[in-house]
Amino acid sequence: MDKIIYERYDKSSEPQKIVFEVSSDLSLQDFKLNCIRLAQALGYNTKTIKKEFNYVGESSDPAQLKLLFG
Repeated sequence: MDKIIYERYDKSSEPQKIVFEVSSDLSLQDFKLNCIRLAQALGYNTKTIKKEFNYVGESSDPAQLKLLFG
Protein backbone atom coordinates (compact mmCIF):
# COMPACT_ATOMS: atom_id res chain seq x y z
CA MET A 1 0.00 0.00 0.00
CA ASP A 2 1.28 3.48 -0.91
CA LYS A 3 0.20 6.87 0.41
CA ILE A 4 -0.30 10.31 -1.11
CA ILE A 5 0.04 12.83 1.74
CA TYR A 6 -0.53 16.58 1.91
CA GLU A 7 0.52 18.37 5.11
CA ARG A 8 -0.05 22.05 5.83
CA TYR A 9 2.48 23.69 8.14
CA ASP A 10 0.61 26.85 9.02
CA LYS A 11 -2.18 26.84 11.59
CA SER A 12 -5.46 27.67 9.89
CA SER A 13 -9.01 26.41 9.67
CA GLU A 14 -8.06 24.57 6.47
CA PRO A 15 -7.33 20.83 6.49
CA GLN A 16 -3.97 20.23 8.19
CA LYS A 17 -3.30 16.76 6.80
CA ILE A 18 -4.90 14.73 4.04
CA VAL A 19 -3.83 11.14 3.39
CA PHE A 20 -4.88 8.93 0.50
CA GLU A 21 -3.96 5.27 0.88
CA VAL A 22 -3.69 3.75 -2.58
CA SER A 23 -2.71 0.38 -3.98
CA SER A 24 0.88 0.04 -5.13
CA ASP A 25 -0.26 -0.78 -8.68
CA LEU A 26 -2.15 2.51 -9.07
CA SER A 27 -2.58 3.40 -12.75
CA LEU A 28 -1.61 6.85 -14.01
CA GLN A 29 -5.27 7.69 -14.66
CA ASP A 30 -6.18 6.71 -11.09
CA PHE A 31 -3.23 8.75 -9.77
CA LYS A 32 -4.55 11.76 -11.69
CA LEU A 33 -8.02 11.16 -10.26
CA ASN A 34 -6.56 11.09 -6.73
CA CYS A 35 -4.78 14.39 -7.39
CA ILE A 36 -8.10 15.86 -8.52
CA ARG A 37 -9.76 14.62 -5.33
CA LEU A 38 -6.93 16.10 -3.27
CA ALA A 39 -7.42 19.47 -5.00
CA GLN A 40 -11.15 19.25 -4.25
CA ALA A 41 -10.47 18.39 -0.60
CA LEU A 42 -8.17 21.42 -0.35
CA GLY A 43 -10.97 23.66 -1.61
CA TYR A 44 -9.79 24.52 -5.10
CA ASN A 45 -12.49 25.75 -7.49
CA THR A 46 -14.07 22.96 -9.56
CA LYS A 47 -13.83 24.96 -12.78
CA THR A 48 -10.10 25.54 -12.20
CA ILE A 49 -9.55 21.85 -11.42
CA LYS A 50 -11.29 20.79 -14.63
CA LYS A 51 -9.22 23.25 -16.65
CA GLU A 52 -5.83 22.42 -15.13
CA PHE A 53 -6.22 18.64 -15.00
CA ASN A 54 -8.10 18.21 -18.29
CA TYR A 55 -10.61 16.52 -16.03
CA VAL A 56 -10.99 12.76 -16.43
CA GLY A 57 -14.46 11.44 -15.79
CA GLU A 58 -15.27 9.60 -12.61
CA SER A 59 -15.29 5.84 -12.95
CA SER A 60 -16.65 5.13 -9.49
CA ASP A 61 -20.06 5.28 -7.85
CA PRO A 62 -21.43 8.87 -8.12
CA ALA A 63 -23.51 8.39 -4.93
CA GLN A 64 -20.35 7.64 -2.95
CA LEU A 65 -18.64 10.73 -4.35
CA LYS A 66 -21.65 12.86 -3.46
CA LEU A 67 -21.38 11.66 0.15
CA LEU A 68 -17.66 12.40 0.14
CA PHE A 69 -17.72 15.83 -1.52
CA GLY A 70 -21.27 17.03 -0.86
